[in-house]
Amino acid sequence: MTAAIGQELIERLAAGIRPEAAGETLRTAGDDRFANLLFKAASGEVSSGLPITIARGVDVQLSPETLEKVSSLVDRAQAQGASKALVLTDEGMLELDVLRRRVEGVVDPALQDSVLTGFDAVLVATTDERDPSELHGPLMLPDRGLSASAHDSLLRALGDSASTNR
Repeated sequence: MTAAIGQELIERLAAGIRPEAAGETLRTAGDDRFANLLFKAASGEVSSGLPITIARGVDVQLSPETLEKVSSLVDRAQAQGASKALVLTDEGMLELDVLRRRVEGVVDPALQDSVLTGFDAVLVATTDERDPSELHGPLMLPDRGLSASAHDSLLRALGDSASTNR
């Protein structure tokens, strides 16, 4: 095949996918449908129907009602870009891989005064009508701003550290 024939083939193929006018963007009707479907998934209006699995060696029994609720929440979490979730259920706190839709572990409820990291979503899948904090204790989310009154000891320690390093 000569270079001229190769170039002609490329131009013919490109004509079907690239607009002739420079700077124009090609948009199809499918773009709007996909964006609409993604919005509906993120808001919980559609369900994938995909099951939640439990990793080998994880000792937890989840009711069918809980599995269904978690599945629906995982659809929403995945549509919003989450990959690792802490799931609060009637059966306990679970570590869940959102992309694999698999429970990876059970979080020990006796972890008082602990910080749990590595999660980018918290899913509340309780069937109990009570506030989730009554079931699992308070949910502490990171404070985005520092206030002197809330973090006096930390600020003092940082100040002492800065003055000794000078």
